[in-house]
Amino acid sequence: DEIIEQYCYDLYLFSESHIHLQFGKKESLKNLLKKHQTNLNVNLAIRLTYLNFFPDKDKSQITTIVDKELKFQQVISEVAEFYPKSKFIILLRNPIDTVLIKKKKKKNENKDAILIELAKGWNYIYKTLIDKLKLIDNNRFIKVKYEDLVSNPEYTLKRISNFLGFDFHYNMLNYSENIKMSMFF
Repeated sequence: DEIIEQYCYDLYLFSESHIHLQFGKKESLKNLLKKHQTNLNVNLAIRLTYLNFFPDKDKSQITTIVDKELKFQQVISEVAEFYPKSKFIILLRNPIDTVLIKKKKKKNENKDAILIELAKGWNYIYKTLIDKLKLIDNNRFIKVKYEDLVSNPEYTLKRISNFLGFDFHYNMLNYSENIKMSMFF
């Protein structure tokens, strides 16, 4: 019980803001984990955590879990080792755009944004990611340019679908409308 309590506390503490909007309540996750406590291991705990997202949705047909958490880049080689069947989509964006967006965000928060420091941060993150990708078989990740996804979404999504072993569906092109609808209905 104490480990489950600490896990749930940490998950909500370190997660991005507004997690409750799609994740549900911490109590629900605790109850779900306690229900499976007798055969709970790390893999099952992680799977149940993800399945706790969008609590009112039917999850009986879920076979694959996708996570877009950027923080995983710091431990991508460890995740690859822990989950040997996992695959990774590395979404790359023009560094100038990335730095300018971060600068604008800092300005909106009334914080100073020194371009050289933001650029150094971007450089460090991507250098670390490239170094970690050297530890993973090339067939387990695909690099996708954000600009390609925006300018040629159908081709790029077909490429990603093929890599993941999924069939491409045209409704993938309307993801933002589909997710808005599924969140509220």
